[in-house]
Amino acid sequence: MTAPVLKNTETEGQKIPMTAPVISQGEKDSSIIAFVMPPGFTLENIPQPNSKNVTLRVVQPRTVAAITFSGYATEERTRKNAEKLLSALKRDGRNVKSATQTALYNPPWTPPFMRRNEVMVEISQAD
Repeated sequence: MTAPVLKNTETEGQKIPMTAPVISQGEKDSSIIAFVMPPGFTLENIPQPNSKNVTLRVVQPRTVAAITFSGYATEERTRKNAEKLLSALKRDGRNVKSATQTALYNPPWTPPFMRRNEVMVEISQAD
């Protein structure tokens, strides 16, 4: 779940259950936020966005390496965990295929010590 949630008062949308994780990729001035849709939705039956800035796409299955951390996913904490993950993959001779992404699993009101976050990166299946 994310906050704030903005509602266009001129049209009524379809409600979708809260999903996790919310995935973020990018830095400072440019980023992509992805919302994972609940089971049962396809491109054919998912509610269509009201904004041309929102695109729907299917992400094919892939193999990722991830590191989990708690607390707020600040830029600094996320960067440090990304460096730790990439260093471990390099040490182990794994082939990284994408930029890092951050996955956030909790609503905004979750206390920091109970938060679950991940930094993940796509890797080759067989190195």
